[in-house]
Amino acid sequence: MKLAWIPIAAALLLSVPGCTSDGGETTTDADTSTSTDTYTGDTTGGDTTTTGDVTADTSVADTGPLTECDQGANGTKKAELLAAQPTIEGREKSTLTQTVSWDSLEGDGTTSCSVDLTFKDSNDNGSLDDYEDWTLTPAERAADLVARLSDAEKLGLLLHPTLNDTPKSSSSDPSEETAAYVTTQNARFGLVASRSAQITARAQWANKLQELCEGTTYGIPFVLSLE
Repeated sequence: MKLAWIPIAAALLLSVPGCTSDGGETTTDADTSTSTDTYTGDTTGGDTTTTGDVTADTSVADTGPLTECDQGANGTKKAELLAAQPTIEGREKSTLTQTVSWDSLEGDGTTSCSVDLTFKDSNDNGSLDDYEDWTLTPAERAADLVARLSDAEKLGLLLHPTLNDTPKSSSSDPSEETAAYVTTQNARFGLVASRSAQITARAQWANKLQELCEGTTYGIPFVLSLE
């Protein structure tokens, strides 16, 4: 039985601030604290009356009135996208910050909501293509990628050669044979034959193999298997 593994990106868990009323304000805003109310004339923070209040609340947590895009289904969608954002880094390819937009899910369908997300520019063309977009389904991304591949590149994805490299602490680079599988035969699956090498050297070898793949036209990663 063959077991395949690929690196898993850590998700950044972000949250949207809650809504409370504070400092004698008559409307709800995004301020999450009432303890730093600095209205002129206030004798206590977070008072419930407007007596003596002549200036705006200056709490550092106050980001202003909530908009339609911060509330209800829109706020939930934004929070879910930010929570799903993986940590993305590139050694051979750069990253892109892209504004993802959608029509408001609340009452005003003419309002457009958005959030900035990070993606890897795997084909290095400076724009976000569907196969690079982690917000899409795997099927949508795969369909876009396959449409871009040549026949030779598609055939390469059917290969599953045995990789005979034995990584060492002094040299963990992929062998010429393994590199050729990637660069000339377009292979992206391989069976690791050596299991006796020191674990650090094996990890460094696997990282360098992924770096080699990242530097190719579409940056398709390599799937390693053991049996």
